[in-house]
Amino acid sequence: MATDLYPISPDIKDKSFLKPSKKFRESAIGVIISIIVFSLFYLLLLSASITLLLACLWLGIMILSVKLSFLTIAAGLGIIGLGVMLFIFCIKFVFSKSVEENPERVEISEKEFPKLFEFIRQVNVETQTKFPKKIFLSPDVNARVFYNSSFWSMFFPVRKNLEIGLGLVNTLNISEFKGVLAHEFGHFSQKSMKLGSYIYVVNKSIFNLVYEKDNWDNVLAEWIQGGGIFGFYARLTYWIAQGLRTLLSSAYNLINIYYSKLSKEMEFHADAVAVSLAGVASFKQALRKISFSDAAYNYTLENLKDLSSTNKASKNLFSNHSFMLQILAERNKIEWKNGSINITDELLTKSTSLSRIFVENQWATHPSLEEREANFKEVETICIPVENSAWDLFDSKEQIQEKLTKIIYTIGLPETELESINEAEFETYIKEEFEKNTSPEEYNGFYDDRKLFEFKVDELIKEEVTDYSFDSIYSKENAEKIKQFYSNKEDLEILYQIRNKENKIRFFEFDNQKYKRNQIAPIIQSLRDEIKKQEILVNNLDKKAFQLNYSIALKSDKANDLIDLYTELFANQKLFNHLNDLVYKVNNFIFSLTNTFITEEYQAKIFVTEFSKLERDFKTILEKQDSDLLIEMIQDEKIAHSLRAYKENNHFFSQITDFNEEGFKQFSSLLSEAHNSCVIAYDKSFKKLMHYQLELFSEKA
Repeated sequence: MATDLYPISPDIKDKSFLKPSKKFRESAIGVIISIIVFSLFYLLLLSASITLLLACLWLGIMILSVKLSFLTIAAGLGIIGLGVMLFIFCIKFVFSKSVEENPERVEISEKEFPKLFEFIRQVNVETQTKFPKKIFLSPDVNARVFYNSSFWSMFFPVRKNLEIGLGLVNTLNISEFKGVLAHEFGHFSQKSMKLGSYIYVVNKSIFNLVYEKDNWDNVLAEWIQGGGIFGFYARLTYWIAQGLRTLLSSAYNLINIYYSKLSKEMEFHADAVAVSLAGVASFKQALRKISFSDAAYNYTLENLKDLSSTNKASKNLFSNHSFMLQILAERNKIEWKNGSINITDELLTKSTSLSRIFVENQWATHPSLEEREANFKEVETICIPVENSAWDLFDSKEQIQEKLTKIIYTIGLPETELESINEAEFETYIKEEFEKNTSPEEYNGFYDDRKLFEFKVDELIKEEVTDYSFDSIYSKENAEKIKQFYSNKEDLEILYQIRNKENKIRFFEFDNQKYKRNQIAPIIQSLRDEIKKQEILVNNLDKKAFQLNYSIALKSDKANDLIDLYTELFANQKLFNHLNDLVYKVNNFIFSLTNTFITEEYQAKIFVTEFSKLERDFKTILEKQDSDLLIEMIQDEKIAHSLRAYKENNHFFSQITDFNEEGFKQFSSLLSEAHNSCVIAYDKSFKKLMHYQLELFSEKA
């Protein structure tokens, strides 16, 4: 029975931490005031739209009554349409409904899972919340309370549903699972917290009014494309609506700042509820596990997707996920205890980012892990955890695991016949992939997550070689210096963005010191100077590493082989950099294309010109770089043939006058294949070089 497995909640004498904080009250007041101000502004806008509607109706009827002709009918109906459309624009959010959809979730009943339902009911009792309307299971590493909301939800509250991700169940013990459920119900556990639910609906309604594109926009787009007088009035309606959206978005952004602060405080309160029921230790461990487990889950899906390309499929995703958790734990030196990971304070400290910049994200609705743990750090809870796997609450666990696994394949690969693989086959495949895609541990991270500085090999071999040792070059200290160099470069980019006002950041911290944006210049200069010195250091380390390996290769008559490997790597690296830059530009182009409502001819011409420029850049890369090896790496012979033909002939997908949508799709597909193949070629050449260098030293030994 679930009662036997239900963890006893800690006996807490001081429960003051469960009361809404001062920051919560201040944030709530701020949101309420901003919503009131927005509502007054909206009522003014609505009154103006009604006035305009009546004026347009009167004017349209007057025009129609003068003389019935094509011109007067078009003008009259166009003016009436303008007034009607703008009025609908102002009220359409009232009729919109936000439906929470997840095709991978399945509803379950108490008859199927009596122990789980009994467990949830006990959590409801302790949190003083209502039992969920429906309970669903999904494959994700997550648990959430959700409901379908609309404008009318503010006046007629709806019952909440609970969704439990089996990836989460696959990760936690029962006490940790209790903490996560308590957190979800904690959002609705006190009357003061119900304000948050109300504000969520208001905020969602305002968002729909400002940003949601729906049938209203589709109808207007069709009118614009129709041209003529109707098209003129439709275009005028669009311009007015865009102006209103700009005004409303400014007001919405102000609300959202306060709402984000309130959301963070609501998360802190829900955490407090979780701690009061599960204890600090269990809930803290649950929070740490979820992030790591989610990464393992996504990595599992990626590998299963790769296997599906060879017509192979897993029968049970969750057993694969468990193996992935274990192997990632081993490789990241994470303790594996009682069939699950145990992330210690020491390990968390070691994995802390090397970034020296801290910027408070005023738009973030969830606090960071560090903020969450700090918020309940002082709470004292003593309780005995139930360390059984959360799967013990599930009847027929293998059946539901296999059912959800099948759903994932049905959605992702419909009408595809796949051959099932067993756990041993999956584990062998993953181990082989790790061997191919991770750098050998002997290098201590020297080559991790970076590219080599390029140097002229023929010049470097002429220099006098100093007597370096493997341990002196590939030391942990040197690896840390390299990581800090790249972290500093990322920090410099963030500082540039702040300086250039590419974001709304006005205050930031650097090296634990607080600064304003107008104080940023000397910090940028200081960091640039530091990076220049580090760049020289890292460049020299790469050269020294080559000289070390070259000196060993000379002794075994393999110097030319080593030079060939470096030459191949640098060629692939150069091609990789060019293609990477182009893919970045194309992604920006796609973003602009999908987020621009084209109403004028000149707008279309801008996209035509930009597409043509991108394609010329791609042609130049294929012509100037050694792309033959790249084409050979493409596994799909049809695509490889298309890319070779595209390179060798004068054909262009882009056109001079019109935007060729189908041509752009073909261009994007070829570029994507070329880029993916380049990544494979680059990775293979890098891994080949690293392993070859180790072989040189093993032969020496």
